[in-house]
Amino acid sequence: MTRGQVKKVKNWDSDSILKEIQKRYKKGQPLDPSRASYIYQAAEKYIAGGYKEALAKIGLNYGMFGIRDCSRKWNQQKIITELKRLHREGKPLNSSYTRPALRSAMRRYFGSYKDAIQAAGLDYKKIKQVWNIKDWIGSLNTEDMKKLRKRIEKLY
Repeated sequence: MTRGQVKKVKNWDSDSILKEIQKRYKKGQPLDPSRASYIYQAAEKYIAGGYKEALAKIGLNYGMFGIRDCSRKWNQQKIITELKRLHREGKPLNSSYTRPALRSAMRRYFGSYKDAIQAAGLDYKKIKQVWNIKDWIGSLNTEDMKKLRKRIEKLY
């Protein structure tokens, strides 16, 4: 590709999404939404019933891959409630940390990630900031610190 050219983005439809999922499955590639987000997002947009239904159509069970059932029916109030809960618990809310299903619902119901954050009454500029490890550790409560310490001890 020469400078200035743009890589063509795949045009998704129901059949191409199902074929892509089958291809990934046969190759042993991850199918959980966090590691196959492009296919997850395409299925959510183009297949009635979303990713869960896409997997079912090709004979795969959503739970086979250790995926939590995210079929929760989102609406604006549930999204706001979830964002406030995550914020109250000190969880990072910038888009790279947010679960794909929630991120998708935020864009679907509010038009953008930013608008959803603001609708929840949260400061988008603060949430948009990149978290570093020191900030994250500083935000943990005592119980979270104990859990983190146990996990680290298991690794070493």
